[in-house]
Amino acid sequence: MELNELLEIEPLSKALQCALRLAQEQGANELAKWLQLEIGGYYATNSHSIITVPKYRAVAGAHLNIYGQRLKVQAGQSSIDEMRVLEGVEALESLRDSLQTIVVQKPTTVGLTAQQDEAATFHYEPVELVQVLSQIRSELSRRARVLGQPNY
Repeated sequence: MELNELLEIEPLSKALQCALRLAQEQGANELAKWLQLEIGGYYATNSHSIITVPKYRAVAGAHLNIYGQRLKVQAGQSSIDEMRVLEGVEALESLRDSLQTIVVQKPTTVGLTAQQDEAATFHYEPVELVQVLSQIRSELSRRARVLGQPNY
């Protein structure tokens, strides 16, 4: 399969799976690691090392406290609330087509009682995922150039 063909496969989740097979066949280990994270999600269980979620997975939204109130921006912080999404690409594709606001429970408040000034949930619109998926495809294009080159 040609690289250009690979990059045009829809949906993106299928393109990543095809790229992973090629990367594994060609011994492109770094590319394969990245693909596994994009496919399976940026969870500790998907890696043997510390995971940093890439900036291109950031979505804009709002941090809300336990009363549903938007938290005030502290001095020195960004004026726009954002969060980096951890889910694998197939889940992101599914969420992108949602008609409802996506709500993420903050891990620090699961099973605990959050304080009034602490974020309990993060809310964002599904349209935010269009840009994230586009950025992942661009990143695939950049990283997949190693496929078919000597030494791989």
